Amino acid sequence: MKAIDHYVALRAALLQEEEERRVQVTLSQMADVLCCTRKNVKVILQKLQTEGWLQYEPGRGRGHTSELLYTRPFSDDLHTIVAGYLEEGKVDACLRVLHQPIPPHILEPIAKQLQDYVGLKQTQELDILRIPFRRALSVLDPAHVYITMESHLLRQVFDTLVCFDENNGTIQPHLAHAWEYDNEHFIWTFYLRKGVTFHHGKVLTAEDVVYSFQRLQASKGSNAWMMEEVKEMHIIHPYCVKIVLKRDSSLFLHYVSTVGFSILPSDVRFTEEKLVGTGAFMYQKHETHVTLTAYNTYFKERALLDRIDILFVPQQSKLQFTYELPVSTEEKEEITDMSNGCRYVAFNLHKPLLQDRFLRAALYEALDASVMLEELERTEAKPASSFFPSKSIREDKSLERARRCLAQSAYKGEELRLYALSFSDSLADAIWIQKRCAMLGISLTVVPFSISEYYEDKLHEADILTMGEEFDADIHVSFMSAFQNKSSFLHRFIGGEWKEELDVQLQMFARAAQERERLRLMDEIEEYIRRTHVFLFFYHALKKKSYSPLLQEVTPRRFGWADFRRVWIKPT
Repeated sequence: MKAIDHYVALRAALLQEEEERRVQVTLSQMADVLCCTRKNVKVILQKLQTEGWLQYEPGRGRGHTSELLYTRPFSDDLHTIVAGYLEEGKVDACLRVLHQPIPPHILEPIAKQLQDYVGLKQTQELDILRIPFRRALSVLDPAHVYITMESHLLRQVFDTLVCFDENNGTIQPHLAHAWEYDNEHFIWTFYLRKGVTFHHGKVLTAEDVVYSFQRLQASKGSNAWMMEEVKEMHIIHPYCVKIVLKRDSSLFLHYVSTVGFSILPSDVRFTEEKLVGTGAFMYQKHETHVTLTAYNTYFKERALLDRIDILFVPQQSKLQFTYELPVSTEEKEEITDMSNGCRYVAFNLHKPLLQDRFLRAALYEALDASVMLEELERTEAKPASSFFPSKSIREDKSLERARRCLAQSAYKGEELRLYALSFSDSLADAIWIQKRCAMLGISLTVVPFSISEYYEDKLHEADILTMGEEFDADIHVSFMSAFQNKSSFLHRFIGGEWKEELDVQLQMFARAAQERERLRLMDEIEEYIRRTHVFLFFYHALKKKSYSPLLQEVTPRRFGWADFRRVWIKPT
């Protein structure tokens, strides 16, 4: 770490007032801040004094206070430091400043520096897009990934044998240029393209396909459920793979198009630190950001953007970055999207009290999304009675009916834990639910959790949880995944007789050969959910995304994100 980083860490930790120039502090306190020995603290302070950042007056004797005399206001120094880092392209060093415990009012003056840095940068040779992101990434393993942003990023780095065409709803060739199956959909044969290379140079063969599928099957991860029907796999030829299923599955080809079936190289050990795929972008991880660089020898059209930097800007910085594709000018384009999927309220049916149908009915009647949206002034959302906005209608709910249902329940005033993501909207929802339930005499404690805790078993301690399910363009696979994916809270919370009934209906859904039949079964399953209140459809949120008019081909693709492989910058 450079002396300048030590200076920022020291001053942030010991900050009292912005204009405070003299600070009394012991060597031991400074050693704790800098995570080093007292001897090293003296060396660092001497260097900072030599470089003109501060003056150091050592204390006399062990445990006595020393004095630091700063030469300039902290905000002035931060401006200079951040400007220097950005000019040198030292993104990690700049973002480390934001991760220090600096009060928002001091950080605000450098917001414009960072706002000007993110967004589009076009030179004679390179087109670069820098996107600020409010958190670090979670799981980036195709076998385990479930969260929206991470799934989208993996699609830029990895490819699948086939892909789902969002424009016409059909499966199209990708790494496999052709495939065939028997009349019963038991045996599937895939024929691979020749000359496809991974980012580290290895040529793609059938060995990589079998390795990737076997790894997914053995992982027991979030996406392994889609391999449960696979009986065996055979390499027929270096460019031909045969897969035999246990039973017929018309959806199997759809499964193969999902990110869980990403093809990995068989000759290197998988690690999230260095993702290696065949995709349009190569991945590089840094301390506080990740970089996607266009893969020049991609087997399809090369990406038009040369590089994408995703910068992890901490939430505590309070800097106003609100765009997926950031805008650095007054002019901006805007797209809106109300995706399939919804916010829902899940009940942990492994808990005896939540198995009480009268308690769930009381919560259904009380939690009227139309009332919440009006009170929270969410004018661009609509109540949900289905995963699909086109099917949702406003339901007639009543607090009086809620009280009657509660009176018939086994609830006796027990404290229930309501878990919610620690995002502002999620917490606002949870606090409204808490207050609404208090009107009935139901006691809820709101427990926030971070996205980094999403996959942890401790979330099973929740009695009730509010969460969102966002569908991919392939609604049939998304519908199945909502209940079968091991990381979905619907899968994690639904148990007992309700799970058994849903599993029967979902198996019928997966085996239905005709799309019309699957749509009919979707309606039946949703009706069962509404009738039994195994969870509550809550509301659909309208998403708005702003972006520079210089960005072209910006349309909401998978999970509402723009497909980076298609986006390009119009020259100015």
